[in-house]
Amino acid sequence: MSSSGRPAPTGDVASGGLRWRSRFVEDFETDAGLGEIGSRYDGALRGYDGFADTSGRGRYDPDRVLTVHDSLLDYHLHTADGVPRVAAPTLMDWWGQTYGRYAIRFRADRVPGYKIAFLLWPSSDRWSDGEINLPEADLGGTVHGFSHDVTGDPARNAFAVDTGTTTVDWHTAVIEWAPDRVRFLLDDRAWSSTDPTAIPRRDMRWTLQAETAGAVTPVGAAGRVQVDWVAVWSLAGTA
Repeated sequence: MSSSGRPAPTGDVASGGLRWRSRFVEDFETDAGLGEIGSRYDGALRGYDGFADTSGRGRYDPDRVLTVHDSLLDYHLHTADGVPRVAAPTLMDWWGQTYGRYAIRFRADRVPGYKIAFLLWPSSDRWSDGEINLPEADLGGTVHGFSHDVTGDPARNAFAVDTGTTTVDWHTAVIEWAPDRVRFLLDDRAWSSTDPTAIPRRDMRWTLQAETAGAVTPVGAAGRVQVDWVAVWSLAGTA
C-alpha cells in the first residue's frame, strides 16, 4: 500500500542503459512507536544514536524521533531538554555495495534550522572514498544532489545539481551509481555526470540523515520528514 500515491517498485529494472537487480525493498507496513524501530525492523534502522550531528547543535536520538505509521517512516524533528533531536536511519543492516541504484519516496515539512541529506557514505568511513547525496535540502527548501571529489579534496562537489523543486510535496529521488557515471533522477527529470572525480570506487552504505542546518536552529521549530518506501538494486550489466 502507498501513502504517497505511488507504490514501491518491485523486481529488476532497466534504466539509464543499464540493468539493475533488485536487492531490497522496504514499504514500512509494520507500525512502530517511539523506541520500537530497532525491534520491529532491523537494528540499523535506528541509525546513529547518542552523539552530535554534523553541525554539532543537534543530537541523534532515534527513540525520540522515529516512528512508523500509516505505511510511513516518520521523523518528528523537535527540541527536547534544550537540544534539537534528529535521526539518521541506515538501510539493510549497514550493508554496503559497490555501484547500485537507490530510490526513495519522500517529503518534508518546512522547518527552519533543519535539513535532510540522504546519502551514500563509504563503508570505510573515510570521506576521501566518496559521498553521494540526493536529496539534500533544507526542510521546505530546494532539493539538491551532490557527488564529492574522490581524487583530491572531498569537500569539493565534483557534481552538483539544483533541481529547483522543494521538499514539501511527495517526490521520488533516485541515485544511479555505475562505473562510468553518477545519475540523479527526481520524479521525471534526470541529470548525469561521467566526470571520474565524481564516481566513487569503493563500497558505500545508504543513510537517511536528518539533522540541524544553518547557523541557528530555532528552539521552537518542529516538523516532520516522511518516507513512504525505499528500494535498492545492484548493477547487473548493460541493458
